[in-house]
Amino acid sequence: ALISNPLLGTDLKIDAKAAVTGISNGIKAFNRGRGALSITTAAVTGSKKHGIWAFNTGLGALSITSTGMVMGVVASGSGYAGIKAEHYNTSSTENLTIDVAAVTGGDHGIWAINEGTGETIITTSGAVTGATGITIGASGSRANNAAALIYSNAPITGTAGFAINLQGDGHDVVTLGPDSVITGSIDFGNGNDGNGGTNANDIDTLNVLAGFNGVIN
Repeated sequence: ALISNPLLGTDLKIDAKAAVTGISNGIKAFNRGRGALSITTAAVTGSKKHGIWAFNTGLGALSITSTGMVMGVVASGSGYAGIKAEHYNTSSTENLTIDVAAVTGGDHGIWAINEGTGETIITTSGAVTGATGITIGASGSRANNAAALIYSNAPITGTAGFAINLQGDGHDVVTLGPDSVITGSIDFGNGNDGNGGTNANDIDTLNVLAGFNGVIN
């Protein structure tokens, strides 16, 4: 399904009550207006590319909520993700928010690119799997150094090494709940994370909540 909104001053809202399967992307949504883009779905499958591809150049927020499995093409090296969310208006102060159950992709389970100043907030209640489980940013940077806040209460797996890759700068916070299992490394990017970070002014935080019984590899 391809949905595009070129109208200024309007929001683009997608609410899929039943499972969606696309012959290319499962859901591909472009918002080029000044409003917000929101996607709410059950299960979504992209047969050849992304499960969900959301592209927002509006001043409003970008939000994705799924209650079922979101799956993109699973071949590593394909460049595709279970969910790819792009928030490209550098003037936007609104957040990029992703709240999902299970997600599976090829190069990325979840790939979020936020060029605005609002936060990137990702909450996972089901397993997220990709060559990299969750990627924040592109080409090693984030334009406005907006913070990424990740809360996991389920497994996050990076089959190629990184469970979570937080590229560039940002006062990032990763919180692991009782049902979280991290398979792969967590890279806090340029921040002062004690693991080769290059920006001492960028303070990143890893929280492990009481009752956590997972494994951090």
